[in-house]
Amino acid sequence: MHATMVKEMRADASSTRIADTDRAEMWLTMCAWCERVSLDDRWVEPAVAVRKLRTFEWPSPPSFTHGICPTCLEQLTGRRSRAESAVARGGEVLAPQPQGRLVRG
Repeated sequence: MHATMVKEMRADASSTRIADTDRAEMWLTMCAWCERVSLDDRWVEPAVAVRKLRTFEWPSPPSFTHGICPTCLEQLTGRRSRAESAVARGGEVLAPQPQGRLVRG
């Protein structure tokens, strides 16, 4: 009996809240360095993403995956190029770390 009621409740909920199901299955990409979120081909601050997506109204929180935004990628590749140049000249290497910290390597 209980299983039948649960199935009926789910059927009713799914027919009226298809958008909620789509949102619950959505994966958002967050930059592992600066924590901005990819949203509509732009990288925005987390608070902006929450406000635009209205995630507090969702039945369950979105899933996240991590990547790197173009700004952080550019900064890291620039640091890497400078580090490789320093090594070629016999200098000290500073390895890029998440959140923009540099650690002596």
